[in-house]
Amino acid sequence: MEKKDKELDEQKTRISKLIRNIEATRKIKPTEPKEGIMVIEGKKNYLNLSVKLHEKAKREWRSIHTLPLYQPHLEAYKKMIKRGVKTRIIAPIEKKGSREHNIWKETGADIRFSSKIISGFTIIDDIDVVLRMKDLVIGRYTAVLIQSPALARTLINQFERLWNS
Repeated sequence: MEKKDKELDEQKTRISKLIRNIEATRKIKPTEPKEGIMVIEGKKNYLNLSVKLHEKAKREWRSIHTLPLYQPHLEAYKKMIKRGVKTRIIAPIEKKGSREHNIWKETGADIRFSSKIISGFTIIDDIDVVLRMKDLVIGRYTAVLIQSPALARTLINQFERLWNS
């Protein structure tokens, strides 16, 4: 009987420690805000969402894209730049001097070109990230909006390396 009582006391002690540890972790606040993810299918759907994201941007917009000529998208860039949002775009080298390039210059965005672009992405105010992909086999365009300062910091480093190369 004594052995059973001792085992029971040991279990109570372990359970009590577990409860204290659980209580302590409940009080810890995460260092990052809660992350959110949204999947957007179709290029026009993405461009329409992008217009809304331009309205939300406050400080800086970094983007790697192909200089699309969707008018609401171009107008959203112009308005964002007029509000004072620092706007930098990296486009494929083959777009340099193109019709798209000339139209985009009118937005006031700072544009550079690179032959090292693998995929398109945008970083908004160091918090929101949009990853864009096109399935070349079936032609489906998909974008993913992710609210993650940690991912934004990682992609900012990649963007800055391309910007400065």
